[in-house]
Amino acid sequence: MQDVLISAYRMFRMFVGLLKDISPENIYEVCDNFFNPFISSKEVKNELSNVIQGINYLPLEKNSFFKVICFIDLLEINYPDFKCVSFIYNDQLIWNGLCKDDMLTLYQYLVQNLLPKEVEKEIQGGAVTAAQRHGRFISPQDGIRCEEDLQKLPKVFLMREDDEEKKQYYLVIYRTLSATVCFTVYVDTTLDISTFKSLDAFIGPHLSTIASSISEQCTIHALQTAQITNADHNHL
Repeated sequence: MQDVLISAYRMFRMFVGLLKDISPENIYEVCDNFFNPFISSKEVKNELSNVIQGINYLPLEKNSFFKVICFIDLLEINYPDFKCVSFIYNDQLIWNGLCKDDMLTLYQYLVQNLLPKEVEKEIQGGAVTAAQRHGRFISPQDGIRCEEDLQKLPKVFLMREDDEEKKQYYLVIYRTLSATVCFTVYVDTTLDISTFKSLDAFIGPHLSTIASSISEQCTIHALQTAQITNADHNHL
């Protein structure tokens, strides 16, 4: 139970901020609106499955990892307001740009809350067209297609590797195939739909190519592992 409460508070700090920054007259309502849905969504009796104790990393061979790093560098050069803070394939982390505790909290939010819903939508066909095209923004839930959607972008309190303290950012999440990339943008940045359309056109093809390459590598690794296992079994 203690682990669930700690996890809940860290999630609260990421999306809402510090308790001391909430006015006394609003603190009860703010906490009630956040913690009640969060705790009720958890199976407290099976708390270990609800609290991620660590991050599952995906080891890549150097050429594939180099492609990921080049993609991130190229994107941040062309879109300096957007800073990549995580690159995830399936539910495994490949790259991150956050402090350790914040990365764990964001990782838990992604793999336990956001991504399972997206995978279910993809299986049911709700996002097939967009996925086949090249990718899509998955936060807010219905994507980003107009100026009004930009107002729905979630705000988070995070500490990037180059930060000295937590700061508030917009959280931008993009997904194609099984690859999910998260970006942060300072909340005082003026958001423009044309920038996001340009970003979509830039990320989609690059990320699709990288995701396909990683998928191929994972398949080869799985086949090699299966062959080794079979060889060991036959030897016995």
